[in-house]
Amino acid sequence: MKISTRCVYFDTSRDPYGAIVPPIYQTATSQQPTASEFGEYDYTNDPLVHERISFQQNAEGAGLSPFESWLLLRGMKTLALRVGRQNDTALKVATFLELHSALKNSAVKKVYHPSFGNHPGHEIHRNQSEGDGAVVSFTTGDADFSAHLVEATKLFKIAVSFGSVGSTISLPYHMSHASIPPKLKERLAPPADLVRLSVGIEDANDLIEDLDQAFVVAARQCAQGRIKFRNGYAARCEAVFAPQ
Repeated sequence: MKISTRCVYFDTSRDPYGAIVPPIYQTATSQQPTASEFGEYDYTNDPLVHERISFQQNAEGAGLSPFESWLLLRGMKTLALRVGRQNDTALKVATFLELHSALKNSAVKKVYHPSFGNHPGHEIHRNQSEGDGAVVSFTTGDADFSAHLVEATKLFKIAVSFGSVGSTISLPYHMSHASIPPKLKERLAPPADLVRLSVGIEDANDLIEDLDQAFVVAARQCAQGRIKFRNGYAARCEAVFAPQ
């Protein structure tokens, strides 16, 4: 804090790997089911800061148009129903991944979801929120395997956006954090093997089956030598799919 400080941003509900939905003032796509507009609110009691933000919005078009604002208001009418469904479905997907990680030779190394007691932000999240959010992240131990896993899904759309009714899947290291300079990536970006899911309102069993088949496809590609894996992951895949 300095004498010149005019605005302070607090975001206690975010963990390093994006496994918690952003605060409500970052409306993103959560408040509009078709993910057709984005909105964000900035608060300040400093007239000078307000003037500068207003100028920037007017110059760059950051403010929502009247039609987009109407879409946002319309989406808020069903927000509670959609978020409730997403919370329930995401918890089932996270539980599936956690159980998967306990299997022998599992491709799931670590699961990040605020519902789990071992999550670093669990207590803070419990004090601030009723639900656990729609975002689930997990690591596989190998960036190439994660890439094949993402490409093998059928119901999840590959996209950075999250909060919509449609489930998405992404590799933050190569997508949302791709612009971070290489020297800073190791310190600021998520691991290269991290997979992030934004769970929508689809049937939980369908999403779980889609992930399950994607694990099989990615592992078979590994066993067939289609890609060169690091950290000895190929040997683990060969052990799983070796002829009996």
